Amino acid sequence: MRYIMLIYFITVFPVLHAQSLVELENDMMHTYINDTEKMESKADRIYKIDPLNHTATYYLTTSLKNNEKYDLLEALYTKLRNVDTTSAVPYIMRAKFQYYPITISDTLAIMELKKAIAIDSTNFEANQLLGYSYYALFHENLSTYYAKQCSTYLQKAVAINQEAIQVLKYPLIQTSLYLQDTSSIASLSYTSGYYYNNTPATSTLYFPIDSFVELSIGWEKDYTQDVFHKANLASFILGWYSEHLKALDEPVLYTDSGKTVFRFTWLRSFHNPVAIRIENKGETYRLTWKVTDGAGGYAPGKLITNKSKIISVDEWNKFINLLEAAKYWNMPVISHDRMGTDGSQWILEGIQNGNYHVVDRWTPENSDYEKCGLYLIELTGLKVKRSHMY
Repeated sequence: MRYIMLIYFITVFPVLHAQSLVELENDMMHTYINDTEKMESKADRIYKIDPLNHTATYYLTTSLKNNEKYDLLEALYTKLRNVDTTSAVPYIMRAKFQYYPITISDTLAIMELKKAIAIDSTNFEANQLLGYSYYALFHENLSTYYAKQCSTYLQKAVAINQEAIQVLKYPLIQTSLYLQDTSSIASLSYTSGYYYNNTPATSTLYFPIDSFVELSIGWEKDYTQDVFHKANLASFILGWYSEHLKALDEPVLYTDSGKTVFRFTWLRSFHNPVAIRIENKGETYRLTWKVTDGAGGYAPGKLITNKSKIISVDEWNKFINLLEAAKYWNMPVISHDRMGTDGSQWILEGIQNGNYHVVDRWTPENSDYEKCGLYLIELTGLKVKRSHMY
């Protein structure tokens, strides 16, 4: 859709309203990927506003690759490098957009990333991607060299950003064990996932990532398991959930085991995100509910509802009984029995007697677990249309 409006005065004088960067990016994302002429034209408009724009570079690179226009790809990245010869960004983008996935027969991504490191050795993304590149090669061909290179660059990435240990600890543990590097192994926690050199890292996630990384027993020495990919996937999902909980102005629960509290986070693809917290403090039972004006599968929006009330001990006990009927504390965090795209995530966290547990299900129906969420919605008095209840 074009956002160019012609406003005619008596003299029929046209006034041109420029598209915003977001609108231009959105327009490019909805263009037929193999129409390189349109892609180039739209990319040029974006580059006039943001000369090193990632969205334009990704879609234009993909279009040119699909049409095997390698001479134009070379010209594109020469142009980007000339924008700022002191920037590592063009080399990182080329590694990500043109040369991935990396294989032993094609290591051009590594060459680009090393050029980025030569320009900026403290660039987190370049170090992380180099570590991942060598990890991918390590999976293809177990070797001390690949394991050592992977470990070196990932440790540099963590030194730059300690929070990254939450994801990077998994491949670091694997490669350290392969290398029999006892000093590195000692600095990594096998349980919490939040320590590096015995220093707690500040978590930006609302959930413990260890609970969501799906690993089999013995993963530490099972080098066929791509633990990097699994940890990244969990981080992506939890980043989505955390973005909504932050917009809902909710606290992080799992770090405070002294509470007795449960929180239901309801993220419907096309409707307002909801968080409902029910907690016990002494002999007081409180229900708090919040709503934003966004959509669970998209942007979280702004907080529009923030209410709380005291509930009775009977109402509290009814919820606890529903949890027991669902066998909540024994439910696995994730289940693949029922999955889909458009729908909703029903995420229920609980802290009781010093124990934390979280369960995440996609659009549960006709289950005891669903009854727990439905009861909390009922307690709030929120008016939800039947068609919006999913």
